[in-house]
Amino acid sequence: MGTSRSLAEPLPARESFDAVVAATSWHWVAPDAKHLKAASVINKGGSLVLLWNTAMQPPTHIFEKLSGILAEYMPTFAKYKDRETQLGEARIFAEAAVTSLLFSQPIEEYQSIEVDYPIEDYLQLLTTYSPCIALSPPQRHDLLGKLREVLKQNCGEQISLSYLSIFHIARKR
Repeated sequence: MGTSRSLAEPLPARESFDAVVAATSWHWVAPDAKHLKAASVINKGGSLVLLWNTAMQPPTHIFEKLSGILAEYMPTFAKYKDRETQLGEARIFAEAAVTSLLFSQPIEEYQSIEVDYPIEDYLQLLTTYSPCIALSPPQRHDLLGKLREVLKQNCGEQISLSYLSIFHIARKR
């Protein structure tokens, strides 16, 4: 079993790996250095692996009922993102790896996942997303209360959600 390190840590000169894996985190790594730094520690024939889970979304008819509330408190969540939009957002990072000339055209796979969540669990999940974290406690309380009311009226105690799991694997050139 190999060693794992953060890309932020300095590396000993001789340490290298078969892969660098970033799980829903590549967008947080400094854009001016990430490809070069990753390539510098990947062995010949090794890979850059980018894994993503998109934000969970309710069905469009439920989303439409929530969009006004979301627009008020979390505007970045107020737009429904279809599959192609979500894939396109993840592909930006894979395309940047190719543009760096350090990695080959990546392999892409994705799977659409549907899960049923109790309303309270879904509301708790929303509190883990950056736009909700950025709200003041009273704003967050108001947001969750308004969402809870609409969701219980339209879904009962449970909501169906969907998201994409996406991966890109690009070989080091």
